[in-house]
Amino acid sequence: MNKQFFCLATLGLVLSGCGALSNTENDALTVAERHPITVDQQTVSISVPVDPTLSGLSRQTVGQLDNFLTVYRTKGHGPVTVTAPSGTSRDLDGQETAANVRQALNALGLDYAQMQGASYRTGERPAAVIVSFTRYVASGPVCGIFTGDTMRRYKNLPSNNYGCADQQNLAAMVSDPRDLTSMQQAAPANAAGVVTAIELGALPTGGDLGESEE
Repeated sequence: MNKQFFCLATLGLVLSGCGALSNTENDALTVAERHPITVDQQTVSISVPVDPTLSGLSRQTVGQLDNFLTVYRTKGHGPVTVTAPSGTSRDLDGQETAANVRQALNALGLDYAQMQGASYRTGERPAAVIVSFTRYVASGPVCGIFTGDTMRRYKNLPSNNYGCADQQNLAAMVSDPRDLTSMQQAAPANAAGVVTAIELGALPTGGDLGESEE
């Protein structure tokens, strides 16, 4: 009787061990699901001081706005926001500076339709016009975690770090991290270019071009 009980107990342990080594839904996760890339929104901004002694913007400020637009054209999304200070005795100066900023941005190639205005309360502190836009930033996963790898070998699964470095590299190299959050529309096909390539491919090549048979 004891021998029979021992055999049953041993069989139960074996079966429970096999159950622990069986694959689950978590084991079927893709590399992107196991090592996700985080995409966050950030605000990029510069401050333009309100100086009532100036009749316009300085060359240095215009140069800063030019560099600001360069970053906006490559990384920015949405409108450029020009925020004027309010709640001071120099609100008119702040509004005039904001108008000068919008004119400078337009002269640098930014359409007025791509701008929007706003205001913020600043009290009597030194006022400034804030120019800002939104960009997306991608952060890769943390690699180098080796816990549980022994069990994964028993279950014939890849290591915990499998594909992690690829995800890190993708997060670092992607031109526009917003592409990782939503599918972008494809550009229209260049039908003329395709036809030209086909026609060029149909022409004879090498020494046969232009030679006549005798």
